[in-house]
Amino acid sequence: MLTFMGSVAFFTSYPGVLSNELLVPAGLVLLAQAPSHLMTPLSYPWAGRHGIRIGESLGVVRGSLLRTAAIPLMCVLVVGVGARALPALMVLHAVMGLSFALIQVNGPILLAQIHPGGRGQGVGTYHAAVGTGTLLGALVTFVLLRIYPYQVSYVFSIAMTILGGLCLYTAHKRWVRSTVHEPPLQSNV
Repeated sequence: MLTFMGSVAFFTSYPGVLSNELLVPAGLVLLAQAPSHLMTPLSYPWAGRHGIRIGESLGVVRGSLLRTAAIPLMCVLVVGVGARALPALMVLHAVMGLSFALIQVNGPILLAQIHPGGRGQGVGTYHAAVGTGTLLGALVTFVLLRIYPYQVSYVFSIAMTILGGLCLYTAHKRWVRSTVHEPPLQSNV
């Protein structure tokens, strides 16, 4: 939820900041975002195979870590470099598309496997977290932009993204430790 909250907080204000604050033409703003929209559907099959090969938990963590690195870099580029950063922003948008594919493919599978209520509740829990994070990210950004300059919403975005990445990384380590080090089943024979 925190990871999606952070990324939605950034992307809620991102087009407006580029257009209104940095005076980037709307067509270039859309062009900067195109690699993300292209990379996500192209990466879905690979993300599924990658999750099977390395484990869904690690697939989610890798996607989250990519996003945790990309969002702060995007914020710094927008604030520090402005419109001249469009080529670098396009590369980071492609990274965001790849990270989204890793999280979207492997997240529901992982929760479906480990949720105590079963597969359906696991997938429902995953989508509830994504929806709640998306809603809260947009809502908090709206409030922040009404009170503070856009840079404050970027600080919030970075904080939520990093916190979400750390939570997923910690959960992954705990998950691996609990599943790998379980004592073997003893036979009653």
